[in-house]
Amino acid sequence: MATFVIVHGGWGGGWEWRHVANELIRLGHAALTPTLTGLGERSHLLAPSITLDTHAADVTGLLEWERLDDAILVGHSYGGMVTTVAATDTPDRIRALIYVDAFIPMDGQREIDLIDGEWVDEHILRPARVSGDGWLVPFPFPDDVGELTPDDAERYRNSIHPLATFTGPARVGDHVAGIPSAFVPCTRKAPGDDAFAESLRIALERDWPIREISSGHDVQLEDPRGAAAILHELSTIL
Repeated sequence: MATFVIVHGGWGGGWEWRHVANELIRLGHAALTPTLTGLGERSHLLAPSITLDTHAADVTGLLEWERLDDAILVGHSYGGMVTTVAATDTPDRIRALIYVDAFIPMDGQREIDLIDGEWVDEHILRPARVSGDGWLVPFPFPDDVGELTPDDAERYRNSIHPLATFTGPARVGDHVAGIPSAFVPCTRKAPGDDAFAESLRIALERDWPIREISSGHDVQLEDPRGAAAILHELSTIL
């Protein structure tokens, strides 16, 4: 069976994926859900110096200290940026990459390069300037958490994210494109509301396996069993 290392997205934490991890364990896999520096239960470590490379080092450090050399890295949303850089740094420890409604960066791209510029200014850069001391980004969707439990919604609303992780460039080695990979798009979204359409295009161009799931973006909370079933199935072909 497989060992999954699941990397959460912006404003999140390993807590988001606990139900998916439990289901994967029930299916016979191992599953780890690290929380990135400065987020979730590690929010006491928030600092302006936290970058995308910091978060990639969180993952590569986990792979090293857990002595994992055949891991399936799963990146959700911003987590796709993190897993891509981690794969650049430790390809020998990674069996496959799975992007769940996630960004797939090219070398030198920043997350803010992959999102509509007006949206970035309104929801990322301006809030950081106005209420985040220039380096913190409040959760941008406080009124769009209706499908989540009140407890999960509150966690998100209270979350902040270090800006430098969004504005720093990704280091992507040429070898990353050769790692077996798959893409899981979440399809239950409003028309035109899909920041990950370009990632899907890249995945199709590279002839990766595609497994759609009828869910909003936060599939790990909306349909954890469905998410686990897809990850399980992909582990048998990657």
